[in-house]
Amino acid sequence: MKKSGLILLVIVAVAALAIGFVIGQVVQSTVSTGTKDDPLVSKSYVDKLIGERLSSMQTQIEELQADVTQLQTLAGVQDTDNESDTTSSDTTSNSSNESNNSNNSTETPTKVKVTSNGVNIRTSASTDAEKVGTATAGDILTYLDKKEDSSGKVWYKVELSNGTQGWVAGWLCGTPY
Repeated sequence: MKKSGLILLVIVAVAALAIGFVIGQVVQSTVSTGTKDDPLVSKSYVDKLIGERLSSMQTQIEELQADVTQLQTLAGVQDTDNESDTTSSDTTSNSSNESNNSNNSTETPTKVKVTSNGVNIRTSASTDAEKVGTATAGDILTYLDKKEDSSGKVWYKVELSNGTQGWVAGWLCGTPY
């Protein structure tokens, strides 16, 4: 009886193990596909969802950039916030040069846009120089000149709307246009 009981126990254990394996495979296959209604979703489902949303957002960004470029072209203004997009600013510069009948000359920048809040305008190109004014993000300043300080940082000489002239840190502004 002991021998037959042991054999029966081994058979039951093997059967339980097989059933557990099958149930585990079924559960794993349903979790790996996952849906938004599942309390536990898989990484693949989340990755797919994020990818779809990012793709949608990228499309919207591209459409907005095209609208901005079109509006800037109509207004005759170059793109100052997207330094990597040289195609649109090059096109705008070239069309402006052609309309002015200027041969082989580049348009001199006249404006610069401040991209940070609480930007100091100083008497010289140094953070130690006396402050003569301030600007905030979005302000458009008249661009006069550019220079590098001894550490290689770029500074722009600008004129404020009240006529005050001074130097602003280039890393706190967009590219002059």
